[in-house]
Amino acid sequence: MEQTLNLTINRLPALTWHHLGMNQTSLEQVLAEGEGTLTIETPDGVTQPAQDDLPAIGGGMGPDMDTLVQAAGVPVHHFNVSAGTAASQPVRVKLTYGPEDKKINAFTIHAEAESQVTVLMDYAGEGNGQGLAAIQTKIYAEEGALVRLVQVQRLPKGVTCLNDVGGRCESGAKIEVTHLVLGGHATYQGCQIDLAGHDSALETDIGYLLEAGSKLDMNYNAIHRGKKTTSRIDASGVLKEAAFKLFRGTIDFKHGSAGSVGNEKEDVLLLDDTAINQTIPLILCAEEDVQGNHGATIGKLSEETLAYMAARGIPEESAYELMAKARIHRVCERIPDEATRQLVEQELEGGNDDE
Repeated sequence: MEQTLNLTINRLPALTWHHLGMNQTSLEQVLAEGEGTLTIETPDGVTQPAQDDLPAIGGGMGPDMDTLVQAAGVPVHHFNVSAGTAASQPVRVKLTYGPEDKKINAFTIHAEAESQVTVLMDYAGEGNGQGLAAIQTKIYAEEGALVRLVQVQRLPKGVTCLNDVGGRCESGAKIEVTHLVLGGHATYQGCQIDLAGHDSALETDIGYLLEAGSKLDMNYNAIHRGKKTTSRIDASGVLKEAAFKLFRGTIDFKHGSAGSVGNEKEDVLLLDDTAINQTIPLILCAEEDVQGNHGATIGKLSEETLAYMAARGIPEESAYELMAKARIHRVCERIPDEATRQLVEQELEGGNDDE
């Protein structure tokens, strides 16, 4: 019997005015019927154990995503890097969805002490059905480990995507997350990293290009627990006609996180007056000796910029397209893999090499 669930996701850790409708998101009658089609390439230095006992790790979308994974009963794919090992090449995961698929996939990444690994995930599909692509990834970085996670979402226009990431860093560990949203109809995305150990770090780069009528709902949390921890959350995107975007970004300094620094920044380009942009930068502080900064730049291209480009023979429509792609290119440069960067470039140019 098919089991549908009502989900409450992307909940702010500290609520704002209820009438704004930005504290959380509710999804009704969500159904995930099994595991999506995937291919995995693992390099030397990375194993796939049948099970891996990670500590409890919460995701940015919240506990209802855990419930969805459990209800679907899908296998969890584990990637493990042993202590002191630097993986020779990235782990490559390709997820492919049919036009009416309603699928979910789950992964863990366990980097043992002083190890390094990069995991690249590509979400693609066929047709223009009303499918669901749900992905959950949990990361555990032990002392001194480095984990780079790159997720590229380039799903067909009718698909809803749920993308949940959670992580924990021990002392001296670092997690780098790069998210690119280039397709889909509605994308709900969350990322929560617990900086538990001293001198641990998070770097997050988010890029999005929302076509007419599409939606992106995000929730990013950097939880500072250890001393002298650092976080950076940068988002840069473009909204076209009637597109909607909600960004929640939280830097949470817990008691005991003295000497920690957190920064978040967003740069949004609106290509149409009908686009809707909502941004909630939030800094929570239970410790005195910390530094938190946030800022946002939201608007259209200035008349000076348009005049400058027009003087060089670039019409207004082309100028907007050029500046829109430039924002994605800046995020793309953070991807530590040439093949993935080329894939994104092809997607921006309208090409598709999927068979």
